[in-house]
Amino acid sequence: MSDQKYIILDRDGVINVDLFDYVTKPVDFKFEDGSEKALGINLKGSYFVGDKFSDVQCALAHECKPLLVKTGYGEITLKNHDTSQAQVFENLLSATKFICQ
Repeated sequence: MSDQKYIILDRDGVINVDLFDYVTKPVDFKFEDGSEKALGINLKGSYFVGDKFSDVQCALAHECKPLLVKTGYGEITLKNHDTSQAQVFENLLSATKFICQ
């Protein structure tokens, strides 16, 4: 498996969700059954971008780096959950710029 880091987006993002066994986050989300095999990569340590607390939980459960965007459900997530383990960004563009720097 490659040791390069990849961007993982929530199901409304860029990467085709069919690559993942996406049932419910974080319990049933299994990288190893879908994306890692399909892409031939190791996703541990990769960025996981999302707007919901379940995205943060899923990222942490799979040893990814959670990036929370304030758009979509992001503001509600920040208000109602402890998101201290995630880096927070105004939107997907600012998260992407951070990843690419």
